[in-house]
Amino acid sequence: MLKYIANNWMALLALLISLLALFKDILKDIISYRNKKKELKKAEIKIRYINKQLIISNYGKAAAKNIKIFIDDKSIFDNTLFNVYAKEMNFSILTPGNSFGIKHVEVLGMEVNYKIKVIYDDESKDNNVVEDIINTI
Repeated sequence: MLKYIANNWMALLALLISLLALFKDILKDIISYRNKKKELKKAEIKIRYINKQLIISNYGKAAAKNIKIFIDDKSIFDNTLFNVYAKEMNFSILTPGNSFGIKHVEVLGMEVNYKIKVIYDDESKDNNVVEDIINTI
């Protein structure tokens, strides 16, 4: 047996290296599959201000649920500029690839910048937080 190993050491080494490379590829595939599976459970919320509307969009693969929006750390329903239009809207779910736009009342002397915070749940985690500052000019 030792004589066989001594005569074929290069072939055995090549076999060992091939097995290690195969194991590495299988491990990489398993990690990739797990990451894709996690992505399918996440909502990705983006905040924008376009055409005098606050736009909340979901670019993720999962629905965002129980959405709460805060303007300068106050609920959108307590904000006098946005609550007129927000109280008519349903923020319970935002499906992937969709958005909703919230108009606001324009008032002379209104602030230019607002801190927007969106808290939502998705399949991967509860109470996800996204914050941004919008400029209304």
